Amino acid sequence: MVSDHAFWSWATQAWREPDLEATLLQWQERHGVSILALLFVVWLAREDKAMSVAQIKDLHEAIDPWVRDVVVPLRVCRQQWREQPALSSLRPRLAQLELRAEQELAELCLSWLELQPPMRRGGTLAPQLENFVKALQLKPTQAELNVLLGCLSTDA
Repeated sequence: MVSDHAFWSWATQAWREPDLEATLLQWQERHGVSILALLFVVWLAREDKAMSVAQIKDLHEAIDPWVRDVVVPLRVCRQQWREQPALSSLRPRLAQLELRAEQELAELCLSWLELQPPMRRGGTLAPQLENFVKALQLKPTQAELNVLLGCLSTDA
């Protein structure tokens, strides 16, 4: 097993790529995906681990309560406070809570992984992304898929 910090370190480094950040935020907004879950699936492909559609569904079911009940409400609140001057001084604290919730999500993903049987080798980016789209029944355009693949192919 790779270090628990390897995924988080890679994800935060990937997030610093402006084109990838913008593309991931679009996917979050348009398709409701958890950015960190998507990055986890991509990271596993980079680690030469292939995930099936069923495994991605299982991962989603395992982490969805945390995403839905913790991460998303913190994000929504932080975004709403942007327009409320009386609360703007508290936004950095809220952003820190949101970041900590994302770190916990990364740990949940890794905990899920530890409970899985060994994954097939041969994980590659495009098929892994296709499985992610199928598993979550997303309907991105081909252009959206191409942009995401292009960004993910060039990030760190």
